[in-house]
Amino acid sequence: MWNIPHKNSSDCQQMITWAQDLLTQEDWCVLDTETTGLSAQDEVIELAMLDPRGKILFHSRFKPTQEIAWGAARTHGIFREHLIAAPSYVDVFSEIQQALGSRRVLAYNAPFDQRLLGQTHRRYGLTELDPQIWIDVMIPYSQFCGEWNPQRGGYRWQKLPGGNHTAVADCQAVLAILEKMSSC
Repeated sequence: MWNIPHKNSSDCQQMITWAQDLLTQEDWCVLDTETTGLSAQDEVIELAMLDPRGKILFHSRFKPTQEIAWGAARTHGIFREHLIAAPSYVDVFSEIQQALGSRRVLAYNAPFDQRLLGQTHRRYGLTELDPQIWIDVMIPYSQFCGEWNPQRGGYRWQKLPGGNHTAVADCQAVLAILEKMSSC
């Protein structure tokens, strides 16, 4: 039998304080993407950015240069026919840069969004987005939840509660967990 530690109140309190401090600041946004798939060749087909109060800074879907993997389409519900009239990523890239500005970026599973945005930028020959800092909200939220994963020797990663695999709703779900964490 595994010796699973109880929720570490010190870690939990640190995450509560972190969320409270974060919510007093305005220099960040929540970002989420939906993609054609998970591989090294896939690209972003939906991007949303919300400010700390939930105002949409940017939201658009994009016409991809490749097919959308069945598993991805089944998860997020975006099929090629939904993107026929959508702009290309290149068409709105300057709007994305302007909306981001010099904000820090919070994302749930940030390494995934970073990787897929990087792949998309390389595909189109665009410069990388340059946020000051990427913050993976899944890590502090997992610490806040306090469920130990003995195989990894750390806190078990939590699914994003309340998200529905659309970029805007997933951003809103991240804001909701930040509020939840800060109000404990």
